Amino acid sequence: MTAGPAPLSGGADAPSVLKNGAFVRLWLSGAISLSGSYIGQVALVYYVYITTNSAIDVAYLSLAGLVPNLVLATVSGAIADRFERRRVMVLSDIVRVVSWAAIATVVLLVGLHLPLILVAVAVAAAFTALFYPAERALLPEIVEDHQIPAANAILLSTNQIVGFIAYASGGLLVATAGVVVGLYYDALAFGISALLIVSIVIRRAPLAAPPPPEPFWGSVRDGFVYLRRNVGLLELTLNAALLNFFLNVILTFTVVYIVSTLGLGASLYGVVLGGFSAGSAVGAVLAMRTSGVHRMGLVWTVTGLATALPVAALVLWPGTVVAIVAMIAIGVLTGYGGTTWLTGAQLIVPRTMQGRYFGVDQLGSIAILPAAQIVGSAMITAIGILPTYGIMAAGLAVTGGVSLLLKDLRQLGYRPGTPSSTTSPTRT
Repeated sequence: MTAGPAPLSGGADAPSVLKNGAFVRLWLSGAISLSGSYIGQVALVYYVYITTNSAIDVAYLSLAGLVPNLVLATVSGAIADRFERRRVMVLSDIVRVVSWAAIATVVLLVGLHLPLILVAVAVAAAFTALFYPAERALLPEIVEDHQIPAANAILLSTNQIVGFIAYASGGLLVATAGVVVGLYYDALAFGISALLIVSIVIRRAPLAAPPPPEPFWGSVRDGFVYLRRNVGLLELTLNAALLNFFLNVILTFTVVYIVSTLGLGASLYGVVLGGFSAGSAVGAVLAMRTSGVHRMGLVWTVTGLATALPVAALVLWPGTVVAIVAMIAIGVLTGYGGTTWLTGAQLIVPRTMQGRYFGVDQLGSIAILPAAQIVGSAMITAIGILPTYGIMAAGLAVTGGVSLLLKDLRQLGYRPGTPSSTTSPTRT
């Protein structure tokens, strides 16, 4: 590919994308597997907290999902660039089927055996770390460049709508049918996802003159080198690390806010989390309509700064309606910023480098999250949930304000008509 990229037409490409059978299979696999993930998350987090009444145990559960992502982030990206991406995704789904079925069986037969559950969660998370760089790098192989904004908006908005339904229904499922049913559904959803991914056929022409194979660890190193040379992308990754720290504390310990501050149960916990997903769906659609990829760095920074407002509302006016509205607002902002970033990165980063870029970005973005779990649980235990949320709101505001001063990040964006970034790295 040597010609410049086609102009982005946003929502106008949605009908043509939906006629692409490979994309539709990818779309359905993501929606179904995420429905299982959300229901399983509601079931397991609520079960652990209600059984132990411990924010620290909730943090352990979250850490079990984060640490494998942290350890495998860069390796997973290199694997996604080195091996056939569909096979990586199918293998990941199969392992996650086994892991979540094991969790459900432990709860059914033994009850709360936290060490066994943490091990199974960690195994599932390790293969989730392999799955996502491959999934993100697969999309440009099955749709055209000018269709990527519409494809991402469809994928992410649908996934968040599924999340809204799944969070709410997950809470009801826990309240009526019990935890085990939700956990087994999670395993089943990953199995269906694997079958859909197997059926994907890639018809887009491969890149001309693919680079010769290189040593595996040299390939891993190239991902770091690429990000270091592209200052705007590097600043965005570092900014994401800080924003993710504050948001992760807020979202991880929502169960504590709902139960201890508002005195609500599993059903309302699911509804509040569903508000976040519904807002994210709206944000993803807005990102498609407004073509923010041209100034993706500025969009990312401003949306991150703005999330401080709904978080502050949770602290200042605690209540059920405020909690739902605030979570919707947080979802809109993160959905808009996240979709804009993902689309821009898929257009800017060379196709042969995308697995490694997303892997290294994942490492940079989540490296701080174990600290968020530890610090968040310690703060909640020491000073309570509301003061902790207040500090998180202040952190979001300060991080966003400082990031506006970074020139490379502000100017980061995809420029149609320039030489295609799918063939060679381009410093932005």
